Amino acid sequence: MANFGYINLDDIDYGTIHRNVPWGIHVEPRRMLALFVVSRGKAWFQTDNKSLPRVELGEGDIIGVSAGIGYTLSSEPEPAAASIIDGKEIFESLARKTLHTPSTGEGDTELVIGRVPLKKQVLAGIYPTISLLTPRDGKPHLRTRNIIDMIIRDYAQADGSPERAILKRLTEALAIELLTNVERKRARGEDRFWHPTTTDRSISSALDLLHQNPQEDWTLERLAQAVGLSRSVFAERFRNITGGTPISYLTSIRINRAIILIEEGALSLSEIAFATGYMSEAAFSRAFVREKGITPGRFRASIPKDAAQ
Repeated sequence: MANFGYINLDDIDYGTIHRNVPWGIHVEPRRMLALFVVSRGKAWFQTDNKSLPRVELGEGDIIGVSAGIGYTLSSEPEPAAASIIDGKEIFESLARKTLHTPSTGEGDTELVIGRVPLKKQVLAGIYPTISLLTPRDGKPHLRTRNIIDMIIRDYAQADGSPERAILKRLTEALAIELLTNVERKRARGEDRFWHPTTTDRSISSALDLLHQNPQEDWTLERLAQAVGLSRSVFAERFRNITGGTPISYLTSIRINRAIILIEEGALSLSEIAFATGYMSEAAFSRAFVREKGITPGRFRASIPKDAAQ
């Protein structure tokens, strides 16, 4: 249903860890999608970019973090340096299947941790993708938690087929839920972690324009003019930072927004096409197939009747 070609589904790991209070884990920017679920206790999440909010996580809360930014999880809002360990140790233990540690009693924290490597640096390196789901999010949180529970309960230690194949499909479904949650919240202006990290102000401005107005008739020339660069210089700098072209980046934004609108179920496909910047339903359908490998009509038909938000 979705094209996650940048995810390495052959090298995924999950596990459970218990930490005695006080504790802290700092994770450097890594080429992976990391998952954390607070099963017991609480935790504080803070990115290395101090302009972004510090968030308290309670039992049942889920947070997924993509490549492109460092962050700390801890039992205290201002953890002491002595209590912080390098997240590299955690993820290496996870890969060795030695992460599970026995509970030491009351006052500790239990975390479910997942690691999904990325084959290459993705666009989240510019706009880090931080997906936060709490019970207040309703059905999206419930769906995501159910997927995680199946992974941990039945498949986290799977080594062969068919269990490993099921684990891959569950991981793909988990990635869809985490990333769709981000797009949904950004579309509604509810993403607390929305912030560009590139120091190139021209490209940062262009990215803001694309995300804030994806329905506009953007061209390479128009974007370059909007940020005060020549067409060739803008194209080169954009590719050096994002790894792709402005138009391919725009297409990804539009199709992800279209998925949200399809799931909400209030608009026809023709209306969604125009709402996301396409002049015809046929053009929208072609772009959707290129991006997701399925027609928008088939995508809509695949959505369970009770999954509409």
